[in-house]
Amino acid sequence: MKKTKPLAPTADDSPVDPDSVFASSTGYQIRKTQRMQERFLQELIAPHDIQVGMWYFLRVLWFEDEITQRELSRRVGASEPTTLEQLKKMQQRGLINRLKSKTDRRELRVVLTPEGRALKNVLLKYVVTESNRVPLRGFSKAEIDRFHDYLHRFRENIRAARLASAPNTSKTTSPKAPPTKAPRKVKTT
Repeated sequence: MKKTKPLAPTADDSPVDPDSVFASSTGYQIRKTQRMQERFLQELIAPHDIQVGMWYFLRVLWFEDEITQRELSRRVGASEPTTLEQLKKMQQRGLINRLKSKTDRRELRVVLTPEGRALKNVLLKYVVTESNRVPLRGFSKAEIDRFHDYLHRFRENIRAARLASAPNTSKTTSPKAPPTKAPRKVKTT
């Protein structure tokens, strides 16, 4: 087993505060904010016996009921095992049923129960209003619009970078084809 070199102590031997180390890390700040927002959301929905994990699935189902587990997983952005775990909890709670598709018996469709559907009227407007009102208190409309624009641009930059670095799967090469060469760089003066 290879020994790792211990971290160098700070100049004054004081402990390092992660918040100060990551103060300029945008990703860290977004994640820290998201976790606080999620805890606040949990406080808002807890009186209705709803967990944050369920909330994300309910939000999708309130606007499009009777979709497949796989499609629901994709729309929420959750792995299929995570989706399955949340759907089990939601079914035990009486919020959904999972029914075999009439057209493809291998597919399970997720259907809201009357109780699951009724929660939309109880929670949606209140939770969305409160989960925005509290953290955005003191911000002007222009600041909120700029903030949303910055977040949108942040996501778009990441999306574009991921697309640019993704392997091009549209080209297929036969095993006998010679390897392609990188284009020659032309020196300009």
